[in-house]
Amino acid sequence: MPHTSLSRRLSVLLPVLALLAGLMATEPARAQVASSGSGFVPGTRTLYALDLASVPVGEWPKGLKLLKGNVTVVEKDGEKMLRASDPAEVLIPLGEILPEDFTIEIDLVPKACCNPSDLAFEGTASSNRGPASMQVEWNPSHFMVVGGGEMTQMDMPEDLKAAIPSMLTEVRASFDRGAFKLYTNGKKLVTLANRKFVHTRSLWVALGGQDDDKYAVYVSRIRVATNSPKPQ
Repeated sequence: MPHTSLSRRLSVLLPVLALLAGLMATEPARAQVASSGSGFVPGTRTLYALDLASVPVGEWPKGLKLLKGNVTVVEKDGEKMLRASDPAEVLIPLGEILPEDFTIEIDLVPKACCNPSDLAFEGTASSNRGPASMQVEWNPSHFMVVGGGEMTQMDMPEDLKAAIPSMLTEVRASFDRGAFKLYTNGKKLVTLANRKFVHTRSLWVALGGQDDDKYAVYVSRIRVATNSPKPQ
């Protein structure tokens, strides 16, 4: 009889223990998903990607339109980069109207210090910053979002501010039906709602170089992407 009672107790207890073990095993996975959900996620379909592999040093990449300034391909730190030796503006072709959701990935080496801002981008053919056109302006110590809604400006966090100048830096941005997020080196800097960004077939990018040495701005990566399907 005692043996039968013990068996009954085990038959009830074992499924409970198995359930608890399953919950404990899956809890870390759920926590990981939750913690990574606020990070930058690039678009899956590429609209434009800078490819300098076949561009000779001293030349200009085909497809990009140089609006102003002195920008050329150079070798830096073992890879090819665009170097802006003075304030420059570039128009990036997208091949289609910029979708409502898109992401921007830019890897750059900012200059050692000082104005103008190392990077800016907007959906227009030139700088506009009006009520219907949001422009993002970025440098190692400060960033601004001007136009397309209420102006927002913030100082860069101290840990980033100390590490960025003259170092290869990742700038990431996402825009999804009015919701805008900006990241630097994996850290989210700001989330803004109800922003207006002009959607055209190109993206305007400004680089704030000052000379061809430590006050130049270097760019090794530009990628624009979306999760929206290709228009039929």
